[in-house]
Amino acid sequence: MDTTPSQAFLNLLTQISQQTPYEQINAIVDFSNQLTDEQCMQLLGNDAEVMHHSPRLTQVYYDYIIQMETVEIQRLLADTGTLYTSFRETASPAAMMAYDRVADIFDNLELNGKTVVMVGCGQLPVTAIHLCEESQIKKVYALDISAQAIDVVHQLQAKFGWSNLEAQFCNGNSYDYSEADIVYIANMVRPKAEVIAQVLKTARADAEIIIREPYALGKLWADCAEDTLDARLSVRSYGPGSRYLSRDAFIQR
Repeated sequence: MDTTPSQAFLNLLTQISQQTPYEQINAIVDFSNQLTDEQCMQLLGNDAEVMHHSPRLTQVYYDYIIQMETVEIQRLLADTGTLYTSFRETASPAAMMAYDRVADIFDNLELNGKTVVMVGCGQLPVTAIHLCEESQIKKVYALDISAQAIDVVHQLQAKFGWSNLEAQFCNGNSYDYSEADIVYIANMVRPKAEVIAQVLKTARADAEIIIREPYALGKLWADCAEDTLDARLSVRSYGPGSRYLSRDAFIQR
């Protein structure tokens, strides 16, 4: 780069400002992948002008996710006479990319017979679906603060079954986690610190905690729990990174 990473990034934001959310996020991801970890840290930590764009990019990322999910949901619900047997057999490539990005959970945790609480499931809860369809999980409680999202999950459940999934209209910062063997906090949840505090307050000491965390320039559109992680917690390991700059952080007390 002829200019500093910071100036190059600000120039990029100007160039893409009129593009679709999908195009903007992909342009930023491609830019981020050209930077070293040190350059990303400097850009995020030392440049107030860059961070000034974080709220707007948070909305852009949210709009991208909602648009992608809405297209997929409309397709899945269009044929009212069809009952599906597997999400994997019917999902689009974009939905499958989100579905498969949490496969590392199966390598790191024992899931059979366990109760999972997923905080921030969204209207297309691919992580919860993955757990329901590809493990012998006892129960997945899928929480979201959007009543509309929960209604859509119920519609999808009527198409696919998922008898071990229960979607609830609930804020994760007030949920009682005492029954949870595993708590999964989604990338778009904010502020994550409030949810983590409630988990520590109500969950058993042996409950596993997984936080979907942004890294590199993904921190511009998602809350990073590690930046203010409770002193009683630490990151044991990370899952692989994804296209849109997030990964699973496996937490230990």
